Amino acid sequence: MRILKYLALVLWLTAGASEVPSNDIGGIGVVLGVDGQSIVVKRILPDTPAAARKDLHVGDRIMAVAQDKEPPVQVQEGKLAQAVALLRGPKGTTVRLTIVPFGEDDSKVRIVSFVRGELKELSRSQKTRH
Repeated sequence: MRILKYLALVLWLTAGASEVPSNDIGGIGVVLGVDGQSIVVKRILPDTPAAARKDLHVGDRIMAVAQDKEPPVQVQEGKLAQAVALLRGPKGTTVRLTIVPFGEDDSKVRIVSFVRGELKELSRSQKTRH
């Protein structure tokens, strides 16, 4: 089941979004997964905003995602596709994550902000597929 969720995420990521030209789509550079009812960081891609800031770590739980100054949208209960959609957006825009660090309880929630950038690993894979 986890493999299917991961494959669905990879396929969605490579499909691109219809509102913004694919060359203008950016992200923060994380691979997400589901652990129980939580969205968790499974991997941080090198040379990405998430890797540069070091505010996010493998195992951290993502509770909500907000676009710039908009109110946060909760992404709990295993809504992986929703979380991915909220993390992606036009390069250069800000996204805020409400997270619970790995190993901490929900009272340790904190907010981290990232400016979306080009995802080189994703860009290379898209170029080789088309």
